[in-house]
Amino acid sequence: MKLGWQNQVNAPVPKTGFRKEFWVQIPAPANDLTDLMHKAITVMAFGSFDLLHPGHLLYLRKARQLGDRLIVVVARDSSIETFKHRKPVMGERARLETVGALKTVDKAVLGNRLSTPTDMYRILKRYRPDVIAFGYDQRIGFDGIKEWLKENGLKPKVVLIRARDNVGVFKSTKLKKKLRSLRLT
Repeated sequence: MKLGWQNQVNAPVPKTGFRKEFWVQIPAPANDLTDLMHKAITVMAFGSFDLLHPGHLLYLRKARQLGDRLIVVVARDSSIETFKHRKPVMGERARLETVGALKTVDKAVLGNRLSTPTDMYRILKRYRPDVIAFGYDQRIGFDGIKEWLKENGLKPKVVLIRARDNVGVFKSTKLKKKLRSLRLT
C-alpha cells in the first residue's frame, strides 16, 4: 500500500508513568490511491502469427491498448493445418518465441490442442481475461465465442479490432504468394 505520510499518535499514559508512543500509518489521499483501486485489465489476443508482419504488430498494439496486460495465444501447428488447410512456414515454438519477444506482449502461450472446434476456448478458463481481442479477419474464433462464454460462466468483453485503410496489404497469405513469386529457380 502506498503511504502518503505517517502520523505519530500518543497513547494514554500508563500507570507506570511512562508515556508509550507508537506510529500509525495513514493512507495517502484518495487521488494517490487510484492504482490500488484500479484492477489490472488483462487482454487476450489470438493468432497464428506465421511470418510476422506490420498487420500483426498493429493488431497486437491495438489489443494492448484495451488493457494493462496482453496475453497472446499462438496457434499450434496442428490447429493451423486443421483450420487453414496448410502447414505453417514457421513452427509453433519459433512463432511463440517471436511473439513473446515483442514489447507489447506481456506473455505468449501456445493454444490448446484441438479435438473439437470449441477446444480453442479452453485456455480462457485458465487465464480468465477481462477482454478478448480478435483481428478483423478472425471469424473462426469470433463467431462461436459468445455462446461458449455464456455456457461456461465467463464474462469478458469481446472486441473485434478493425483493420486499417489498406486491408489485405499486410496479410500472411499475400506475403507468402509474393515470396513464392520471387523465388529463383
